[in-house]
Amino acid sequence: MERSSDLVATTQKFYDSLSAGDAEAATSLVSTADGMLMIGTDPNEWLTDHKTLTDLFAAQVSAGVNVRGGEIQAFEEGSVGWIADRAAFILPDGTEVPVRITAVFHKEDGQWRMIQSHASLALSNEEALGVDV
Repeated sequence: MERSSDLVATTQKFYDSLSAGDAEAATSLVSTADGMLMIGTDPNEWLTDHKTLTDLFAAQVSAGVNVRGGEIQAFEEGSVGWIADRAAFILPDGTEVPVRITAVFHKEDGQWRMIQSHASLALSNEEALGVDV
């Protein structure tokens, strides 16, 4: 395995597309292969089909939510790659919501495409559970 500047760039392109309001460009970076899964921060965001994903991205960009990446860590081996990032969703009023993102990519026709991702809100145990565990 090796560090992947290509996956850093692809992830940043994904963030930039969403932030620019281009849901179609963001969706084009997601695989259409069977097994695609995106898990969002909302309990109802368990997405396994491209149409629902496209609708979600369109809703997010319409709401004016931007994504700011952190220090994207990216690795690849053969046709598989993965990233981890401490990013932030920037709401239209300027509020920053810290989010942790992991994703797995697969190289399809020479292009990295996200096949699986998971986003979670970065909350302390006390905020999320009511106890400091």
